[in-house]
Amino acid sequence: RTEYSFAKEGLYEKEIESFPLGYREEFVIVEATGYPPFYYQYLGLINRIFWKNGLITRVYISRIATVAITTVAVFVSYLLAKEVFKNEFYALLVAGLVSYQPMWKFVGSGVTSDALFNLVYPLLIYCVIKLIKGKKNFFWWTLAVFILGLVTKLQIILLMPILFSIWIWIAIKGKKYGGFIQNTARILVLVVLIVIMITAGNYLVPDFTFYWV
Repeated sequence: RTEYSFAKEGLYEKEIESFPLGYREEFVIVEATGYPPFYYQYLGLINRIFWKNGLITRVYISRIATVAITTVAVFVSYLLAKEVFKNEFYALLVAGLVSYQPMWKFVGSGVTSDALFNLVYPLLIYCVIKLIKGKKNFFWWTLAVFILGLVTKLQIILLMPILFSIWIWIAIKGKKYGGFIQNTARILVLVVLIVIMITAGNYLVPDFTFYWV
């Protein structure tokens, strides 16, 4: 059982900081849960700025960075509700309910990629609704958010059948979406390649940890 420290620094913080960089690959990449790395690379870049501070300080900085993501997610829930209900009061009510949901606050203030996924998912739904309503430029926004979801948590793949069904429906619906079928074919090829690369462990997000040295 690890002893408790009443100081700002942990009892073994110096020993942990003295570990060689190879430990990150041995104990993080191998032993940690195999999630896509985008969220952790995001935290890595922020930690690089505060690297000279103590471990506990960097943990709190990481939590603040996650809270920033969660704040944006609450705003997205407001936009989504406003798009659905067409009412300012209902949009603010939904945003308020989301922000005070206990599990949302718990996840949104910790160090976990779930916080980023809680932003990506409603943002993707918002883009899809805009796309259905005829906002053609949201096709590429939808694609961008979907790829962001792929490098955050692979559960976003569950939305692929819905997305492709919507893209095909829009392509058939009207001529004003000319070239949509061709674009959909390109997207299918791109997404398949991304899924293969992620499944194989060759993530598209580069490793920034070498900047820490």
